[in-house]
Amino acid sequence: MTPQLTMTADELQACERAKPKKRKSPEHDMQVALFRWATAMRGQHPELYLLYAVPNGSSRTMYTAKNGKRFAPEGMRMRAEGMKAGVPDVCLPVPRRASGSLYIEMKAEKGATSEAQDEWISRLRSAGNNVEICRSTDAAIKVIEKDRKSKRLNSSH
Repeated sequence: MTPQLTMTADELQACERAKPKKRKSPEHDMQVALFRWATAMRGQHPELYLLYAVPNGSSRTMYTAKNGKRFAPEGMRMRAEGMKAGVPDVCLPVPRRASGSLYIEMKAEKGATSEAQDEWISRLRSAGNNVEICRSTDAAIKVIEKDRKSKRLNSSH
């Protein structure tokens, strides 16, 4: 039986302070709050140490070349290193018997997935992974809690 996720009052207060504020980038705020929650909870649930973000949507400084074309050196470097458009924002690489790793795409309340995101979500699901689109920090936490309740593929850990 998997224990329920519980928090101390201090941990809950820390997460409350991290609740997203209305601003230009609600997805960023939701993701920051999610990782603050995960950090507070990983003492009780060490697999949350493995939760990580995929930096695909990071902003990059644009420059203008002498020929007038605009470019972003950081984006070029990241693409050369293998960055792919559309990869979900968050991954918990702990396979379960019912599915492989958990991927979460954070979206604002009215946000829509791009064609590249739809393609990645489809391919990841076809490969046996669990992929969820979450429109709030609470929704992402619930997805992780539900995922944790599934038995691990290698339950010796």
